[in-house]
Amino acid sequence: FVGRGLGLALTVGVPQAHHGALTVESAPGQGSTIRLLLPSLLTSQQTASTDDGILSEVVQLSGNILLADDEEMVLNIGRKMLEMLGLTVYTAVNGQEAVKIVSEGSVVFCAAVIDVSMPEMDGLEVMSALRETHPALPIILSSGYYEDDFTFMKEKGGAPDAFLSKPFQLSDMQSCLVKILSC
Repeated sequence: FVGRGLGLALTVGVPQAHHGALTVESAPGQGSTIRLLLPSLLTSQQTASTDDGILSEVVQLSGNILLADDEEMVLNIGRKMLEMLGLTVYTAVNGQEAVKIVSEGSVVFCAAVIDVSMPEMDGLEVMSALRETHPALPIILSSGYYEDDFTFMKEKGGAPDAFLSKPFQLSDMQSCLVKILSC
């Protein structure tokens, strides 16, 4: 099973996703120095990010979406991004809760974003369970690992409809959802 380890892939992946780097210097008996290097943000970039032209490029979607992740910070950020895209977001903190929410049937979901590494029931098990009861529901798996690290997915119930790398970026989330919801 991938995940639930030391989180080293995520530790390296986050700086890489932001065009940064991570350096480690260590010597026995002397300790370790870890440096996280991230590019600076220019003042013109800061003002451009709040420009109405940028915000008008955000596609407005509609519908209910399930976001399942065992990390509260990921749930909060993901929920805000999905709401910015116009979706009504339901959250689950583990795989069993995700399956329960969808199975209750009181809400019709247009898609589900499921973290691969969760306690009790991982994302692949959730995807398999949901495909049995709701085969038409588009499923997006998310992880701090790269999609190529999950070559075994096809053996365990097929590939998801899409894959979303963490940390979430609004543009990636938007293009992923537009792609699967337009099929």
